[in-house]
Amino acid sequence: MNMKIRLTSKALSGKSVTLILEQDGRSAGPLTVADWGGTTQAEETPAPPSPAPPPPAPGPGLDGGIVSITVDRTSLRCAPDSVRLGVDLSNSTFDTPGPAPGANYDPRLHELVYIWDTGDTGEWSAPQNVLAEWNDKSKGRGPWIAHCYDAPGTYTVRLTVIEPSSGKQAQATASITVEDPNDVYAGAETVCINPPGDDNFTGAPDGAMTVQMDGVSVKVRDQSWWNSVKGNTKRRFLLKAGATYGPVAFELNYSDDPPHFYLGTYGSGTV
Repeated sequence: MNMKIRLTSKALSGKSVTLILEQDGRSAGPLTVADWGGTTQAEETPAPPSPAPPPPAPGPGLDGGIVSITVDRTSLRCAPDSVRLGVDLSNSTFDTPGPAPGANYDPRLHELVYIWDTGDTGEWSAPQNVLAEWNDKSKGRGPWIAHCYDAPGTYTVRLTVIEPSSGKQAQATASITVEDPNDVYAGAETVCINPPGDDNFTGAPDGAMTVQMDGVSVKVRDQSWWNSVKGNTKRRFLLKAGATYGPVAFELNYSDDPPHFYLGTYGSGTV
C-alpha cells in the first residue's frame, strides 16, 4: 500500500514526526517524516494473529477430587483370573454432574475420559486384524473394563479420569494379586483326567491324582470315591491338552458356594 502524507502546519517545520496508522486491527508504521513537506512510504504491517486461549489448567492435586477403582473377581483368584474393573466417582469434583435425583443416567460416564493401565504386558493374539492401538494388553478405555491375568503375580492397576471441558483430572491405583494354581490346588487337590486307555500323564502337576475317563465313569458310581474327590475341599480338574475324549458326557455338579472347583488342562498339547 502506498501512502502520501502532507503536513501543512508550519509549527512542524524542521521537526521529525512519527506516524502509526491503525484500521480494522491492522497497522502501518512506524513512519518517520524527516522534514516539513516531505513524503515517505511504509509497507502495511499485518497485525499478528491473536494467540489461541490456553487450555484450562487443572488445579492442585489435578482438581478432579478422589476417584477409586472397584474390583470384581472370581472366588478362585488364581491364574488365569478374569477381573472386572470399574470406577467409583462418588467423591470426585468434576464439573459434570452425577445422576439427577431419581434418574439412572449418569452424564459422567460419557463426558469424562477413562484411561486404564492393567499392569499386564503383551499383545492380544485374537481377534484378528485388531487396531494396533487396541492390541496392547495393558491398555483399556471406558468406565468399566474386563481383563484376564494369565500368569500369577501382583499387578498394579492405574486409572486416569479426564474431564476435557475443564481440564480436571483424577487418578487412582489398585493392587491385584493372582495366585499360582499349582499352589492353590496342591497335591491331590488336583485331579488329572485322561481319555480311556491313556495312562501317559506326562506334564501332570506333582502329587496330582491321576485317573482315566473310563475309571471316572466307574468310580463316579461309587459314591464313597466321589465323596473323597469332592469332599469338603476345593478341587482342580485338568483334562489332557491335545487329547480326544470322544462323545463322553462329563458332568461336575458343584454349587456356587465354597469350596469351588477349577476346570482346565495340563500338558503341552494344543487345546
